[in-house]
Amino acid sequence: QCAIIKNVKRFTKRKICSDGTERWKFVAKMSANSNKEKTVIIRTIAVTLIIIAFFVGIILVFYSMLYSEKKKNIIKEGESAARQTAERFDKYLSTNIDSIKLSAYTLDGMILENKSEQEIQDFLVGQSTAIKSAVSENATGLYGYIKGRFYSGTGWIPPTGYDATQRPWYTKPMSNKGMITFLEPYTDVQSGDTMLALGKTLCDDVSVVSVDVSLEQIQQITEESVTSGAADIEMILNQDGIVITHSDVDEVGKNYHEETQTLGAVIAQKLKNAESDYFEFAYHNSHYIVYSAAIQNEWRCLSVKDATRVFGSLQLILFLTVGAILLIIIVVSVIMTNSSKKQLMAEMLNSQLSSTADIYVSMHEINFITDTFTEVRNNKAEASEMIGETRNHCQQMIFMVMEKFSDPSTRESILDFVDFGKLDERLKNRSTITSEFLSVEHEWRRARYIVSDRLADGRVSRAMYLIEDIDAEKRERDAAVEARDN
Repeated sequence: QCAIIKNVKRFTKRKICSDGTERWKFVAKMSANSNKEKTVIIRTIAVTLIIIAFFVGIILVFYSMLYSEKKKNIIKEGESAARQTAERFDKYLSTNIDSIKLSAYTLDGMILENKSEQEIQDFLVGQSTAIKSAVSENATGLYGYIKGRFYSGTGWIPPTGYDATQRPWYTKPMSNKGMITFLEPYTDVQSGDTMLALGKTLCDDVSVVSVDVSLEQIQQITEESVTSGAADIEMILNQDGIVITHSDVDEVGKNYHEETQTLGAVIAQKLKNAESDYFEFAYHNSHYIVYSAAIQNEWRCLSVKDATRVFGSLQLILFLTVGAILLIIIVVSVIMTNSSKKQLMAEMLNSQLSSTADIYVSMHEINFITDTFTEVRNNKAEASEMIGETRNHCQQMIFMVMEKFSDPSTRESILDFVDFGKLDERLKNRSTITSEFLSVEHEWRRARYIVSDRLADGRVSRAMYLIEDIDAEKRERDAAVEARDN
């Protein structure tokens, strides 16, 4: 019993040395593989983040360039529309300004020459007719307060109580003596047109001559800028924030400086603080770009473009592109991670197989149907040289090897064990069988078949053929048996 216990202990010790050590070795390999898997995952995540940052950076740079180019195009369109309207308005005003200047010059002479009231009236009538025919048929003609009384070049008779000196067309020029002044636009009661009054003081500093100019033509120009697509909003503002003309006629005459929270108020405020000819801002989830062109009397012509749709399309393209790239990168990363995991799993399996195979002298997988084999491991150099590259005629080869490397005392039994013709019967209800034999070096070995596949009728089609070194185990077992018998 003590021998058996000793044998058991010896066997246990051996298992600890050969199997147990390998087990600890395998655990160490498992730990190393686990660390390697973590490293691979971290590396994959890091590479993925770098790739994402790289491509997102490229996309953002490209988006920034495209955004800048689109913005430049919008600004150019706004500049073109604003300058065109400003130039046409300047030209239109210049003609009327020249008319009022010429009329004022003539009237100054008549005052100095002390011309009669009739002569002044005749001049205003004649000049009004000339303005209507040469400058604008929509003009209301000259009128003014001259030498203490009101004159009208069109023959208009003011109502009772009408005090010309209290009217804006008189008071505003009087506050800017010697200068051409522009009054806020108003709607003419008779024609319904939007009118603009121009006035100038005369040489005596108490007389004023004025003319009403129709803004119908300029209003049409601003509206055409919108209908042509050059701008979404076109307007002219004076220095006080009053709307002179607007593509939306209902806005004409409003004072944007007195409004709050309206689009016009925001535009007027941005214009006041602008440091360049264009500015942009967001209002009610819309993105606006405004170009401003100066008009000779410190008015500004504004071309407003709603860039929300244009930039919205760019943003949509940006989001879709970034999303697509992120999706592709994530898919590739998942594939790479899975591939790395499979590779690590294969390494772990190989490591496990290697650890297990260390207790075997040789390992071969045999295909009994094709009479071929695959070498998994072979620690015996002479046998490996004898087999060479041959992988066919497995039965013949195994007979040759076992006959050469087995001791005569156990040769017959081991050759009978490796006979493929007897395997189906021996493995009929079993998955493994073994046979011990003595090698030519007089060391004990154990040959083993392990079934890996069968045909539908139960015959073995594939099996692992293993040879294990059991010399120490065999001798210890025999010694234990001998000690027990004694």
